[in-house]
Amino acid sequence: MSYGVSINDLYRRAATYVDKILKGTKPADLPVEQPKKFEFIINLKAANQIGLTIPPNVLVQADKVIKVITDQSGDARFEWFSPSNILRNNRVHFAPR
Repeated sequence: MSYGVSINDLYRRAATYVDKILKGTKPADLPVEQPKKFEFIINLKAANQIGLTIPPNVLVQADKVIKVITDQSGDARFEWFSPSNILRNNRVHFAPR
């Protein structure tokens, strides 16, 4: 499990700063901002490897859930799932985002 800053949001906010600087604002005049958007991500493969069972109510609260999918040839790939696709009818289901 991970709870941290949204990297995409940081990039967007950095672009806003660059835009202001390119338009003539002095960097010293720009305020220092704290991150405002955070993400809660759960990696089910890592949880299973350490014997941790994630309750469905925690899975639903996650912004993203990572699950490893193994196809018929044995190749594994990571897929992200949104919380709305995880819990249906009190059962855990996985449908790719």
